[in-house]
Amino acid sequence: MSAVRTVAPEPSFMRGTRFLPTEIWSRSWTPSLPNRPGHITLETLAETVYEAAAGQTEAQLSVAGHDLDSLVQAFNSLISNCISSGDFTELLLSNRMFRM
Repeated sequence: MSAVRTVAPEPSFMRGTRFLPTEIWSRSWTPSLPNRPGHITLETLAETVYEAAAGQTEAQLSVAGHDLDSLVQAFNSLISNCISSGDFTELLLSNRMFRM
């Protein structure tokens, strides 16, 4: 007769906490929410999250090219710059314009 011990799986939301430094839990943090009229809804969620994270609402992502190939090349260049800098704020702007 063998004894098999069943181990309950760790909840997925707990897995990452093992790798985070304990210092981040030493103080409570409340994010500042933008002063928006009314409640946050599904329709305003993306814009509200971006505004809270980046502090911008009026900024616009603008990518231009004289034909489709140059437009794609300009967008790829923008993505490369974001990867190099580690800052994807520009890509996450909710106001976007692509023009040829």
